Amino acid sequence: MISLIDHQVGRIRIALRERGLDKNTILDLRPSRSGVALQLRTVRTQGQKLTLDLISGAGEMYDLLEDPYEMDNRFGDPAMAAMQKELTDMIASRPDDAVAPLPQIGMA
Repeated sequence: MISLIDHQVGRIRIALRERGLDKNTILDLRPSRSGVALQLRTVRTQGQKLTLDLISGAGEMYDLLEDPYEMDNRFGDPAMAAMQKELTDMIASRPDDAVAPLPQIGMA
């Protein structure tokens, strides 16, 4: 099963890499595109990845060393609370890394 957030992030990540953006990028998926307003931030370290929706607080977190295919979402797992806080703090500490949303063209 492919997670909605990760699926959307995966497709957009390719476009962002082509523009030289990668590590800590803001994603603005408009409701007309995904059915729900999303404002996603992602941070990735060598061993972990966190995608956080700034609107709802929902997210996905993966231990890339133990789960390289991102099948086991550890977001909200008490055993990973310290790592989740560290990654969330990384996102919060770098607001200037956020890329301003592009203007909407059509329904996309």
